[in-house]
Amino acid sequence: MKTATCFLFCLFFLIKSGDCQYTVTKVVGNVLNKKTGVKISSGSRLVEDDILQWREPFTPNDMIRVIAPGRGTLVITPGPKAKKNQSEILDFVKTHLKIKPKDGSLSGRASNDEYIPGSLETEAKINSRVLIFPVNHYLFDKREYDISDGSRFFLQINSAGAKPVIRQLKTIDDTLFIPASDFSLYPDPNGPSVKYQLGFFSKTKSATKSLIEIKPTFDTAGLMKMIIKEMIINVKENNKMKLREACYKEIYIALGKPSDIDFEEGFEGVYSSLLKASTKAPKK
Repeated sequence: MKTATCFLFCLFFLIKSGDCQYTVTKVVGNVLNKKTGVKISSGSRLVEDDILQWREPFTPNDMIRVIAPGRGTLVITPGPKAKKNQSEILDFVKTHLKIKPKDGSLSGRASNDEYIPGSLETEAKINSRVLIFPVNHYLFDKREYDISDGSRFFLQINSAGAKPVIRQLKTIDDTLFIPASDFSLYPDPNGPSVKYQLGFFSKTKSATKSLIEIKPTFDTAGLMKMIIKEMIINVKENNKMKLREACYKEIYIALGKPSDIDFEEGFEGVYSSLLKASTKAPKK
């Protein structure tokens, strides 16, 4: 406990000299930073005096989710006292930072199963999307899915007006690899007419089985690791296990459900890197 406390104190010291910034993890709606004219998105940085420009079309769900220094995750929404005109709502970041989000609880880290297809199941109240990295790793039960006889997993892409596209997926031992490039056939992989289905072909039975539909969202800019870093630095939590769970939940809510294997690798990598950096911090 003492080591963890010293670690987090050193991390705070490393960032203390900088301006108080809020890291955006998720945006619902069309919001610009009026000072810069730049659209706010996951990974954006805000300070308290930034002016938010909420633009049409407005919805009751419009919000910005941020990691606040020393306070964890908060939500900013357009306030009733915001300046209004026909096409926009203006408000300061600092106006609503005290509004805490009401998050649903996760029923399980791997949604009831560490193996596919259960590990790809999502909880709609949290996020229906699956977070996709350049390469994604999932465990499967070799007793249920015997690939020793030439059977295989595949990703099927269905799009209105086009023939289904089948992509065979690579496996090593009990691990399935799903590369992001296998989703890249269409200009808009998140388009409403495009659906992605994970399936299994049994060679002995000469039959295919649909396992689960995947609704992907892509992390091409290292957003997961950025969120992990900001959470470790800014959340007041000395217990590593609880900190890991807080990071996982924020990523799930903000971006989509990650593979447990890839999340663990990302968390341990960032945590270890920050731990090394903290040992080099000047001592008070």
